[in-house]
Amino acid sequence: MIPLRGNRIGVCMGDVVGHGIQAAATMGELRHALRAYAFEGHPPAEVVQRLDRLLAHEHQMATMIYAEFEIDTGRLAFVNAGHPAPLVVSATGVTTYLRGRPNSPLGTVLTTPYEEAVATLAAESTLILFTDGLVEGRAAPSQEGLDRLETVAAEAKTDPEALCDHLLHVMQPGELGHDDIALLALRVTPLLQDHFRLELLAELNVVAGLRSVLGAWLRQARATQDEAAEIVVACSEACMNVVEHAYALDPKVLEVEGTARDQDITIVVRDRGRWRPPRTWAPGYGRALMRTLTDELSTECTAHGTTVRMRRRGIVSRPNARLPDQIGRILHLPSADWRARHMPPSCSRISPQPLNDTLRAANLRVPGCAGGRSRVARFTGSPVTFSVHFTDQWRW
Repeated sequence: MIPLRGNRIGVCMGDVVGHGIQAAATMGELRHALRAYAFEGHPPAEVVQRLDRLLAHEHQMATMIYAEFEIDTGRLAFVNAGHPAPLVVSATGVTTYLRGRPNSPLGTVLTTPYEEAVATLAAESTLILFTDGLVEGRAAPSQEGLDRLETVAAEAKTDPEALCDHLLHVMQPGELGHDDIALLALRVTPLLQDHFRLELLAELNVVAGLRSVLGAWLRQARATQDEAAEIVVACSEACMNVVEHAYALDPKVLEVEGTARDQDITIVVRDRGRWRPPRTWAPGYGRALMRTLTDELSTECTAHGTTVRMRRRGIVSRPNARLPDQIGRILHLPSADWRARHMPPSCSRISPQPLNDTLRAANLRVPGCAGGRSRVARFTGSPVTFSVHFTDQWRW
């Protein structure tokens, strides 16, 4: 799984032709290349097209399916390059294979461009990606295995992790099959507007995915884009502290809980580890950053773990509530006499109030500036262009 910009998640399942060290090395190369192409922002079809050219150069072949899921809308755009079709199980147990458009495997040196298909995953539905080793056996054809997978998946009413264990146990009851098996399950869980709670593994890549989920929930809670970004940064800092300090080399559970109530957003980050004593030299700036981006910050350390609680007040249903304060604090317009001498006639009538209204409409907010002074340095024509210079340091 690959967390992507725009509240999207990339998921992939692939199988290199052959066995042994060479096949494993090729799979590793494809994995790193896939992440690089996906992070560059290419659509799924272009990502797979580039992987095909890479593999053709290596004289290797592989099947794969790559999909990008939009958290906000449930849209799933995917490209299937000769791989078994993914299975979707609805909340009521209805199963569907996403056949999509047929494409050739990677590395076949064909010039036909890869085409993507689009589907929508409903709430509480589950997407299952797998390799052919799950549905093929020495004595059973693949179609029989696909039919059996539908039946088993529809009857299993469990969470994704338990579902994977159940499918492996039922589909391949022996200790080792004749082929490698890879299995991935993704469930669409709707976030409640006023509350959410997640239990995650305290690892770096998990925190990256959490940012997308938290951002989607904050938008549902009617936070503005700037407010959501600041809360996400503060929460990410708290989670990164857990990854770095709570569990050392043995990562365990990271709990993140969010509540929207009475025009406030509260984020709670918990762990069950033990932190090292704080440094007395060169302290970090993480706590100061969290304090700046939130209105309330508290930390509780016990023998059973650490709880960080952050609260941002007055943003739900009241966008830009903190903006007028900040404008009055940071912006000082020149006097009327100065404007009359130095500004063009078309600009000389500007007053602080219209400028404040303009900045408010533009969602401007400057956090953490305490007592700083600024001056308008230049004006150009009409409309006026302002260049604001801060003469005091930021206080964090």
